[in-house]
Amino acid sequence: MGLMKKMVEDISVSLGLEGEITPDVKCVAERVLAAHKETDAQRKAMETASIAKLMRELRQEVAFEQGKLSKVVCAWCEQAGNDGFMGYKPGTGEITHSYCAEHFKQVMEE
Repeated sequence: MGLMKKMVEDISVSLGLEGEITPDVKCVAERVLAAHKETDAQRKAMETASIAKLMRELRQEVAFEQGKLSKVVCAWCEQAGNDGFMGYKPGTGEITHSYCAEHFKQVMEE
């Protein structure tokens, strides 16, 4: 089995996708292989940290889609037409609303 194919399958399983191959999984595999070939230690460390962050974000997105996490969105940002995404929390896969730091401060001042 080729290194790339094995890497893609391993990443898919680690994300909870049960071996499903998605564009995100392929992108991560390509970045991992490129980081492995990197010879500059500082660049390699930065790329590795970036890959780890991307994997955490993908795991959370998969867990949200599977109904294991809820997405938290600032209600005021969303109403203003902005994304307002604040993160995830344990839940049922629904979107929940809260206030971002900026809007929370506004609410407290009023």
